[in-house]
Amino acid sequence: ALTEETGFAPLDAADTIIIGVGEGTPLELGFVREALRLCKNTIVVLTRTPYPLPRLPEGCAVLCMYWLTPVSVQAVCRVLRGEVEPLGKSPVAVS
Repeated sequence: ALTEETGFAPLDAADTIIIGVGEGTPLELGFVREALRLCKNTIVVLTRTPYPLPRLPEGCAVLCMYWLTPVSVQAVCRVLRGEVEPLGKSPVAVS
């Protein structure tokens, strides 16, 4: 697991980094910034709401699943594997 204690060394050789972000806490956003610095192909999966979106750094791809349920996780995995195109729009304004 990636923590402040273990550091980011395992990410140095990654082709793609996928990070789940819940509430967009400073710790989560710090991990996203560091992942993006190490790997330009960084994907953020917003697991609860779209509201952290404006605080994410530029340059990462973003998927929003609205809640962490088995069906949502399966859908995101299908998108990440390229099996389906992500469709839809946010039911709320995010700015």
